[in-house]
Amino acid sequence: MDDTTERPDERPWGLHEEVGHVRRALAEREQELSCLVALDDLVRLDTVPGGEICQRMVDLVPLTFLEGEPVAARVSLGDQDFATRTFHEGRGGHVTRILNGDQEIGALTVHRVEGPAVASLLSPQKRRFLALVAKRFGEVVQRRLAVEQQAELAGKLALIERQQEVIRFLTVPIIEVWKGVLLVSLNGVVDSMRFAQVTENTLDTIVNKQPYFVLLDLTGVDVIDTSTGNFFMRLLQCIRLMGVTGMLTGAQPMVVHTLMDMEFPSEHMRATLRDALQECVRQMRRQ
Repeated sequence: MDDTTERPDERPWGLHEEVGHVRRALAEREQELSCLVALDDLVRLDTVPGGEICQRMVDLVPLTFLEGEPVAARVSLGDQDFATRTFHEGRGGHVTRILNGDQEIGALTVHRVEGPAVASLLSPQKRRFLALVAKRFGEVVQRRLAVEQQAELAGKLALIERQQEVIRFLTVPIIEVWKGVLLVSLNGVVDSMRFAQVTENTLDTIVNKQPYFVLLDLTGVDVIDTSTGNFFMRLLQCIRLMGVTGMLTGAQPMVVHTLMDMEFPSEHMRATLRDALQECVRQMRRQ
């Protein structure tokens, strides 16, 4: 009789405890999901300084742990650290690597503010969550690098436009528009005498500068004949024999028509200077 009266009391108590555990776990998962959504929003903020974004992201991490388990967090990216106010160096904690592709670029560290640094802190689910957070930091770095490269490219193009305006009357202007990229800007009529001068100056500059690319900008050339087209072919061959990649860019419609009639290789042509520079950047990244 005693056994039958005790079991109904024990079962509801065990069930109540299990339900409470499930509710806590669901609440924690909800907090993690909200954090990931907020992190995704922060990653896309291109107009906000990268340091401010990283600090905001770090401040979100402790909010994903249950009440009664105050947690501190820090992210190290190169020589920069972003940490919550309660983070203490030397407390140890759990470290998650931050990667940019296959390269380790930093680490996310979390520890308990009180008690053991990581005890009762890292369930398998929590470890997976921290790995996702670390991945978001890697995406911030990738996105910032892309934004900086685009800004640098825009600045270089603006500088090129100013330089071209200044030197448009020079006979054979050759400028280094990017590290490893030479621009030969041609204007007006290109006859045999000018061809010899352009070739000599270009090849001499290649020897001195050791570039990876030479861009022949034909923006200022309105029309050419087959002899001039052959000159461009020979000049590109000379450039290639010196181990450098050459490209024609900025050709006007009449120039393009003549070159196509001559079966000029289209792989050596880019529509605009911007296209040619972007191709140079892509090829240098692969090297």
